Amino acid sequence: MAPNASAGTACQPRWLCQRIDMAAGPDAGPVDGCVLSAAELAAAARLLRPGHAQDYLASHRALRHWLAEGTGIAPAQLRFSYNEHGKPQADPPHYSFSFSHSGGYWAGALASPAQQAGIDIEQIVRFDRITPAMLAYMLSAQERVRWHTAPPPCPASALALLWTRKEALLKAIGCGLRRAMHQVCVGWECGPAPVPVRSADLAGQPALWMVRELDGLPAGLAGALAWRLAPGQRA
Repeated sequence: MAPNASAGTACQPRWLCQRIDMAAGPDAGPVDGCVLSAAELAAAARLLRPGHAQDYLASHRALRHWLAEGTGIAPAQLRFSYNEHGKPQADPPHYSFSFSHSGGYWAGALASPAQQAGIDIEQIVRFDRITPAMLAYMLSAQERVRWHTAPPPCPASALALLWTRKEALLKAIGCGLRRAMHQVCVGWECGPAPVPVRSADLAGQPALWMVRELDGLPAGLAGALAWRLAPGQRA
């Protein structure tokens, strides 16, 4: 299996990161409607920046084909809805999934409904210009102390990784960036091995989540995966 993918286990979601291929899939081009929903086509039509609509269509088409492989449901038969915070979810909720795209790549995560997977990828170059406002938005009090007392040797990479860990976690929780990043603490120490993080779920109840960095990503990308630890499951 490619290094930028994981088949998943009973304890970890399946994930994949691939380049957005404008010509991928048997239904590429004008017949996107054979796979994509009317809502997806309408969303793409609202994107006005050059290339953004094409990226959206190609990445969502690829996501549907990948989810179809993992669920056994035909790509065009996959149905999605959105929770009150705008998180896409399977309808009916027979599985959990998450989606991200950045820098010409897309990433997807697929898990059981109980795992509530979240995934995020970001271009590291986006974090080259570090401002006090960015740090105030991103860092918890504990993380700010560490930043000022022992700054990382590669600040842009460190912040990109921290951002992806936090956004993946917030996606898994189901609130996305509607919950402020500085309200969650994931710490600076992380890697491909899952790290437990305690953070309230959507109902405000204490919950234990697992967060890990995505290994084997293309140069210039940072990424992370998060999921909920099932009750009774050991971290």
